[in-house]
Order: sequence, then structure tokens, then C-alpha cells
Amino acid sequence: MGGNKVFGDRLKALRISMGLSLRNLGEKLNITAQTLSNYERGLTMPASPIVIALANEFKVKVEYFFRPVTVSIEGLDFRKKNSFLVKEQNSLVAEMQDWLERYKQVESLFNEHMSVVLPRIEPAATVDQIEQIAVNLRQEWNLGQAPIESMTSLLEENNIRVCLIDAADSFDACTFWSDGRPCIVARNNLPGDRLRFNLAHELGHLVIKCPEEGDKRTREKPAMRFASAFLAPSAVVKRELGLSRKKLGLNELHILKMKYGLSMSAWVFRAKDLGIISETAARGLFFVLKRYGKQEPGEPYPPEVPPTRMKQLVFRAYAEAMISEAKAAELLALSIYEFRREFFQP
Repeated sequence: MGGNKVFGDRLKALRISMGLSLRNLGEKLNITAQTLSNYERGLTMPASPIVIALANEFKVKVEYFFRPVTVSIEGLDFRKKNSFLVKEQNSLVAEMQDWLERYKQVESLFNEHMSVVLPRIEPAATVDQIEQIAVNLRQEWNLGQAPIESMTSLLEENNIRVCLIDAADSFDACTFWSDGRPCIVARNNLPGDRLRFNLAHELGHLVIKCPEEGDKRTREKPAMRFASAFLAPSAVVKRELGLSRKKLGLNELHILKMKYGLSMSAWVFRAKDLGIISETAARGLFFVLKRYGKQEPGEPYPPEVPPTRMKQLVFRAYAEAMISEAKAAELLALSIYEFRREFFQP
């Protein structure tokens, strides 16, 4: 496919995804609609300043316009909040596609088979089955009952592609497949414990089929149960809290939060769901925690470790002279200066 055609297809797809007409986009950049139409049809190629202006307008790298489309995104469901606008969704899809295309280019440099071991999806799992699925996956991944140090590292170690992005509050996370490999994209600008839960929740969507009917909480409840059971298995919770309690203290909950990376409110839900405390006791704790707002009492849980696999492969390829410095920077969506700083100053 010629360069003009690739550029034109990319430009048109971005413009449509943002809900812009040729006239709308032309007015933003002081370019006629006819000129933009010629770009999109591959009849002419814009000069460098216009390409840069288009990249800035759509918040993508210049290289994005010249990279042939080589990825498929399958089974994407944002499970969106009411405030998640279509324009925001389209922008996020473009960002995910850009990341995935660069990721696949990096992987193609190495002839490695990336298998993913996941349980068979249960179409209508009961609560007990969900608990067991979480335990089984922990056993399959050789985790035992120990706290999970990093969800991003764990997912990457098991060949699940992970991308953390700075996104609007209307987005938390999503899961999709590409060429038989699962991918998880999550909002990065969140407290560490909440991000860990979101990643575990998306993992739940890879192993459990949630209901398609009902309100959002009903549809998401199985994946939420899985996330809690995966981060803190029932045997662990009963060992830490005991089999039956009349009440739980905030200091105790905070210690467990810092140990397992599961929020204090999630520990309350866990204790209630496993019959350790009563509904009344749980309501009392939720009332107390609600007074603190979004920030739970005590020291916050540390930020989640960022994904490293893609960067590691790029550094490996550059060190072995498989790619140039410019290509390495492009694959990581960095300037050459930023790449040099990261590569030579670990």
C-alpha cells in the first residue's frame, strides 16, 4: 500500500472516530475541506507542518499516519460509565490501536511463541465456582496464597499485553483480544490498590462470562467477585480475620490493605460475602469509610508498577543492533532525547 493511501486511510479513520466533518477539521486547522478530501483519498500528501498539526490535533505521533494497519481488536466492551462519551471512546480506541501496533512490531522482531494459560470461560458461574476459578488460576500460575506483588508484572509474565494510560475519569479499564492474545488497558492515574483491583477485574472477564442483562453492578458482579477472590483468596481472608467476627477495626483493615493491595472497603465486602461479619456490621464500616471520601484513612497503597515487557524488548533489540535509535524511540512513542535518557541512565 502506497504512503499516500496509508496516510489518507489513517487520517479519515481518525477524523470519523472523532465525529468531525471535513469542514469541521478544516476550520480547526485553516485548511479547505477539498484539500483534506484529497489527502484522505491519497491524491496528495500534505507538507510536514500540516502533518505535525494533524498529529497535534488528534494527539498521536506523526509516525501513526504512516504505519500500515496490522492489528485487529476483537471483543472490546468498555462496560462504560454514563459519562463516557462516544468521542472519548473513539479517541481511546485510536490510542489503543497505536500502542498495539507498536507492541506487535516489537514482538515480531523475536521469534517467540507467546502462549497464554487461562481457564475455560464459565458461562454462568456460581459464587462458589468463581472462588474456585480464582484459586485454580493462582495454582496454575504458581502463586500459592501469597500476596501478589504487582498485577501488571504478573499479567505480563503470563503473556497478557498490558497498557496503562492517562485517561478521563469516565474510563477505568477494558479487555479485548488481538490475534488470539488477550490485552488489558487500564487508567493509570489511580491509587495503587484501585488500579490493581481494576486489572484483576479485567482478568476476571477473561475467565468468566458475565451476565448481559441487568444494571451495571449486576453485570459486573462476577468479575468483581473474581478480582477480590484472586487478590485475597477465601482461605487467606479466613486466616487473617478469623471465621467469625462481630466487628473489624480500621487499623486492622489498613494493615491488610497494605499487605495484599486490596482496599479497606473491598476487605469489608470480602468479610461480609464470606460470612465472617454480618450485613449490619458491614454497613457500619461502610458508613465510617464513606466519611473519608475517595481517600481511605491511613497511608495510601503504593502506585502499581508500570508495564515493562514492551520496553525491555525494545531495549534488547536496540542493544543487539536489530533496530536503529530512531526506530527504538518511535516504538516507545518517545523523542530520541527521551529514549537516550531512559536507555543510558537506568
